[in-house]
Order: sequence, then C-alpha cells, then structure tokens
Amino acid sequence: MWHKFPVLFTRVKSMESWRDALKVLFYGPSWIPGVDAPRLGRDEDKVDIRPRPKFELSLPFWLQAYLILHFLTLAGLFQEFAIKKGNLDELSIGSTLTFFIWTLTTIGLLSGGNPWGPPLEILRCILCLLLIPAHFQLTATLIFIPSAILWICFQVSKHSKNTLSRS
Repeated sequence: MWHKFPVLFTRVKSMESWRDALKVLFYGPSWIPGVDAPRLGRDEDKVDIRPRPKFELSLPFWLQAYLILHFLTLAGLFQEFAIKKGNLDELSIGSTLTFFIWTLTTIGLLSGGNPWGPPLEILRCILCLLLIPAHFQLTATLIFIPSAILWICFQVSKHSKNTLSRS
C-alpha cells in the first residue's frame, strides 16, 4: 500500500490548481482534470485490475504440531519473562525480547514455506540450548534438542534429494 504514495504525491504536484490537487486525493484513481468526468472517473478510463491468485500452502500435520508446540513454549517463556522482568538487567531483557522476535519470525518463515526457515530454526534451537538459563534446561533439553535434530535431518534429506535430482 505504501508504495502508492510517491505516485500519488507526484500526481498531486502535477496539478495546475489546488482544487484539482484535492480532487486527486479525494476522487477516484481514474479521475482526470479538465474532463467533465464523474467523481470516480469514466468507465473507459479505469484500469483493468484482476485479482491475484490466493496464496495457499498446506502444511503437513507434523509441521503444524511442531509450530504449535514452539508457539506454546514461547507463550510459557513469555509468561515467565513477564513475571521476572523486574529482576533482570537490560542485557537479559534485550536478549530475551530478541529471542521472542526471532522465534515468531522463524514460525512465520516455516509456516510460509520460506527456504530460510529451516536453517534459522536450527540455529535458534542450538542457541537456545547454549543460552537458556539453568532453571529452563529441562524444557530446553526436551524441546530444543529433538527440534534441532529434526531440522538437521530435514535439511540433509532435502540437500540429498537436490543432489540426486541434479545428477
């Protein structure tokens, strides 16, 4: 949506009167100055816009369950963070918020089928194992070790399929 503002601004600046400039802003995109046209423009001047195809990506059940598990884990960690944030220093707060944003971004990349999702998830799981505080180590061990192994195996199988298809 924002990419349209420079074009609109250029069109407003090109008008000869302030009245026409306001009409550019408040009338339809097909309105032309100087022509006795209705507010939304004449039908023959309107641009033929076709709808985009709907983006549909069906995720396998295991990936849906994985994403829900990690989102719920994040929600639990956020609750713990909200309770203890008064006792944390700025570095801990900043790194925790970075982890939350990274996790949500990775969930979005994985659910959208982005190729950057699996490598970022591997890195996130490994860093979680290394950086999570001691009182979360059991959770980290139960969730992040299997997750890292799962995504490493996924990447290896994907890489081997690509290698075999090239030869």
